[in-house]
Amino acid sequence: MSILLQNSEKYNIISIDQTVDRYDDSEKAVMATLSLSAIPEKTIAKLNLPVFFYARNDRAILKLFLYEGTLKHFFDDPENYYYFPEDDVAYHADMARFADRSKCRKASRKTAYTKNTSVFIPVSETYASLSHDKDDLLFRKTYQNRQEYILFNSETDVPAVIASWADILVNQAL
Repeated sequence: MSILLQNSEKYNIISIDQTVDRYDDSEKAVMATLSLSAIPEKTIAKLNLPVFFYARNDRAILKLFLYEGTLKHFFDDPENYYYFPEDDVAYHADMARFADRSKCRKASRKTAYTKNTSVFIPVSETYASLSHDKDDLLFRKTYQNRQEYILFNSETDVPAVIASWADILVNQAL
């Protein structure tokens, strides 16, 4: 069953399949089918991103590859945190004051993080810039890695994530 979830001048999101498993369950993804204003030729986006985009004529497939594992949420104010190398995590100064100071050091931008092991969905830069208006925590593999993710669960606004990627990829394709 297809449902219209998002309207745009250039595309409509027709349907979203949130549980796409490939073969042996080693690859999980979220896939959306888009109805487009006509794209003259076949377009396949081969990007260094965790997404796949295929468009032809008035249809497109947008696939977001889920990440299952441990990612880090980096704090915006590292000067207020202490890094504990044994735990590989940073704690706020208010909490760290109860710990043995010999086991920690002042956190830097690269070490002021907490970790989460879960399933994550990649978000576009557009979505990430708006996430501060939402309650979504952004996660990355490393501080240098620019690709950001949010937790993938029942509260994830999947249509908004897909729409933010579609805006970017459809505009590149047209």
